[in-house]
Amino acid sequence: MDNTINLNEKYCVVVDTENKKFTVADKEMKTVTDLFTIDDRKEHVPIEINLVADMTNIMRNEMGELGYKVNIPDEREVMIYYFTICNRIVKTRPRQVHEALDIVVPESRKAGYNALKTCFEKGYPIMPYLSKKIKGLKFPDKMLFDWGIHHFHLGNKIEKDGFVKQHDEIVYAIVNEDDVYFIDVLEHDHWSDKDLLEKVLSNWPHLLDSFRIEGTPTTDFKSKDIAQLRKANINTILVLSDGHGYMGRGMGMTAAGTSTNATIFANKIIHRLRQIEMQIKDKSMPEVSPLFREGDEICFKEKATGRKYVVFKFQSLKMMIS
Repeated sequence: MDNTINLNEKYCVVVDTENKKFTVADKEMKTVTDLFTIDDRKEHVPIEINLVADMTNIMRNEMGELGYKVNIPDEREVMIYYFTICNRIVKTRPRQVHEALDIVVPESRKAGYNALKTCFEKGYPIMPYLSKKIKGLKFPDKMLFDWGIHHFHLGNKIEKDGFVKQHDEIVYAIVNEDDVYFIDVLEHDHWSDKDLLEKVLSNWPHLLDSFRIEGTPTTDFKSKDIAQLRKANINTILVLSDGHGYMGRGMGMTAAGTSTNATIFANKIIHRLRQIEMQIKDKSMPEVSPLFREGDEICFKEKATGRKYVVFKFQSLKMMIS
């Protein structure tokens, strides 16, 4: 059934109640244009969505489950610290252990060293061998940020706090997805010692290949220079014994003293989520649920159909260490 509403002397609106349709026509009932359907009026209601806030809440909850107090209002900063922890915590999985040819393990630390080696080979949790400073959300491990080198303690018994007893000697190592490279066993405070990278170069040069730069830097920074520059969050290009310059494997620090790698990851995720938000708001994507985690997947669902979309895929912090 149609009803006609006159707009002026020339045009009118025809209301088709059966098909829920409004049509602008001239007085001879020739259609000029479809104005909108009754259901289409919903499209004029702004869609409230904030996927970045959803993602941040997921990360806050995961960090909270591990005992971190995340009193940080800024969403980007929360993501940076989340990915920093992901890097500091070594994911539990079997790895092949490679040892530098000239590595020397003190007799008093051999039991702890062998236990750590077994944990890597068998895929047992590595968390007990990390520094207790892993509990500090904002602690900056600048050797890891800069050179991508972890350090592990060599106690052979896990104590009540969940960590092995922490002695002076530690293992300096590079950890990849399927391999771990034991560079040396030394006391603390070798955080800026260039000899660590020289040993990487002599034992596993392929680990530095993609970080070699063209040309030769004009300044050859010494270990003590690197230590001072790191205090000011200044990254350096190092000249090693082969005469080449190398960027740090960890990609360095930001001016704020945070991990450059973690900051890049956070920026990428925020950019991707804002893109999705824009697509939903301009109707090129359907309206969706808040983000949620399902196993290794960060997802949302279409509200209308329940269809699931995977936006990102990465393990939760809890799963990384179990």
